[in-house]
Amino acid sequence: MSLQAEVKLMEMEAEMGHLKEKVQLLVSQVDDLSARLNRAQVLGKRKPGRPPKLRVNFADEAH
Repeated sequence: MSLQAEVKLMEMEAEMGHLKEKVQLLVSQVDDLSARLNRAQVLGKRKPGRPPKLRVNFADEAH
């Protein structure tokens, strides 16, 4: 592999690292927004054949 190709590869790997960080940040922001907008919170594990137990928080009404 030529030196020029190695440099290009290193640049691309660095860019991929930056993009992965951006994606992780966006995913965490979406999770935060989703948690804020969805008042239903699943409590515990879901048992087979039964609906999950939910806790709905009505105090945090979205205005």
